[in-house]
Amino acid sequence: TMNSQFNGLHWPVYVKIIVAILIEAVIFGLGYKFINTDDKVMLLKISLLFIVAFLLQTIILLIIKTFWQRPRYRLIYAGYESYTALDLFRNWYEPGAGLARSLFTNVHKDQFMSFPSGHTAGSMIGVLFFYLPLLNKKTVNSAKARYIFLIVAFCFSAVVAFSRLVYGCHYLTDVSFGALLALTCSFVTPYFILKEEKNAKVSEDKSL
Repeated sequence: TMNSQFNGLHWPVYVKIIVAILIEAVIFGLGYKFINTDDKVMLLKISLLFIVAFLLQTIILLIIKTFWQRPRYRLIYAGYESYTALDLFRNWYEPGAGLARSLFTNVHKDQFMSFPSGHTAGSMIGVLFFYLPLLNKKTVNSAKARYIFLIVAFCFSAVVAFSRLVYGCHYLTDVSFGALLALTCSFVTPYFILKEEKNAKVSEDKSL
């Protein structure tokens, strides 16, 4: 069935943790080598920016998921006895699991956390990584570099969103809302954390 075929890698939890740590170590190592800036305070602020934005969207996601309880597509696609998938389907604007909750009583609660997509939101937060490579003195003033980083990040997020659809974990509305939420957090958070730098730049421009 779809439930067993599209659950990703069937590795033990400790193996997944080790692989995740190794991947992160490589990413951070390359990032540290690539970034070339003497402004350590700005680097710390941008790191804080990423953490705050990620935590903010995660908290909002968990609240919505817990309240909405939308059944995943892979849970209802085959129907249940005399009920069709259409009978069990819930629109994104309809909170609650509906009929599916009373029928699928033995499934894990994760199967009722479809809306919105956490994986898509997490990958979309990656747009904030633009701040890191752009601290490099060679690229900070390059408009071309900005566009390249932007395209790469959005392509990565699009692949993650598409994979969630293929696995039957989410609907298009789930990944769309997850991406919108992450983008909102990505653009709102810098306003508060980098506010001092913006004010300083405005003052400098006026003095010129």
